[in-house]
Amino acid sequence: MGVALPDPKTIVDSVADGVIEAAEGPVRIAKNVAVVAETFATDVKTNMEDVKRRMPDDPAVLADAGVKAIGQTTKAGLAMVEAVGQGIMDTFAGVKAQINRVTG
Repeated sequence: MGVALPDPKTIVDSVADGVIEAAEGPVRIAKNVAVVAETFATDVKTNMEDVKRRMPDDPAVLADAGVKAIGQTTKAGLAMVEAVGQGIMDTFAGVKAQINRVTG
C-alpha cells in the first residue's frame, strides 16, 4: 500500500495560495500598524485638546499632558510590536493551512 498523493490541481492551487498568503504578510502588518497609528493619533489629539481647553487657567495640565504622552507613546510602541507580530503569525497560519491542505 502506497501513500495516495493529492490531486495535482490541489497541489498547484495550494502552492499558489501559499505564495499569495506569504505575499499578503506585509499587507497584514501594514493594516495592523495603521490601526495602532490611528489610535495613537486620536489619543494624542485628545491630549492636546485637553491642554488647549485647560490652559491658562490650569497650568497643571502640562504635567498631566506629559505623563499622558509618555503613557500613550509607550502603549503605542508596544502595540506596534504586537501588530507586526500578529501580522507575521497570521501569515504563517495561512501558509501552514495550505501546506496542511496538501499533506493532509
